[in-house]
Amino acid sequence: MMKCAKKRSKLYKELKNCVIKDATAEETGLADHSIDLIICAQSFHWFDAMKAKREFERILKNQGKAAIIWNIRSAETTFEKEYEEFILEFSIDYKEVKNRETRGNNLKNFFLPNSMEEHLFIYDTYLTFEQLLGRTLSYSYMPNEGHKRTPEMKTRLRVLFDKYATNQIISLSYKTKLFMGML
Repeated sequence: MMKCAKKRSKLYKELKNCVIKDATAEETGLADHSIDLIICAQSFHWFDAMKAKREFERILKNQGKAAIIWNIRSAETTFEKEYEEFILEFSIDYKEVKNRETRGNNLKNFFLPNSMEEHLFIYDTYLTFEQLLGRTLSYSYMPNEGHKRTPEMKTRLRVLFDKYATNQIISLSYKTKLFMGML
């Protein structure tokens, strides 16, 4: 479970049964056998997998499932390949994060003794420069606004965007991998 701000947004105020907890995947603080479905989106690689599994087993109801999701940026088009090179050049710890993100290579063991379902969804996103910049700055492995390389990074991203954009829009393809099963 991701740590969340204590202040509830307007959306959460409207959802009467939504509760935000300041907890971890390994120690959720949730009641035994109280959850039907656990969803881990872009987060599983940060968990201690075996501790999280024990916690998930504790909080899941009988027949409850866990879903682990990763969005994987493609590097197939010329722009996407150059964007990947750009990320490698400016990232703080991208190689380390990529090594942690096994993206399902060991998830069969996590779901044992049960089996898991695996699904793949492919889609494109279409971004303005501001959206691409926002997405780039949001990656945990990229420099933040206060970093000394951020001005250079923004300039180089603009050059890359302008090189490949059509009508001020760039396309990025993604693969979403979903792994789901009972624990």
